[in-house]
Amino acid sequence: MIRVTNAMLPFVRRAASPRIVNVSSSVGSVTLPADPDFEVGPIMAAYAPTKSYLNAVCPGLAAIRLAILPDGGPAGSFVDDDGAVPW
Repeated sequence: MIRVTNAMLPFVRRAASPRIVNVSSSVGSVTLPADPDFEVGPIMAAYAPTKSYLNAVCPGLAAIRLAILPDGGPAGSFVDDDGAVPW
């Protein structure tokens, strides 16, 4: 993620309304695994933290919605197609 972001920064800086939208998964939420109905296996112990370090969106149409936000729109959130996912 860092390498791709750094590679794209020259293009982002030239954009009239620059955006970086990271695609992650709902596993990036640190509150979902606290839900007893949410299955957390041993692989998630390593996978989940890597996702929660991103300000990101779950795969789906939410990525487009975030990419076209107006200037000054919300940032630093975790979003899926239904809206903000609790951290």
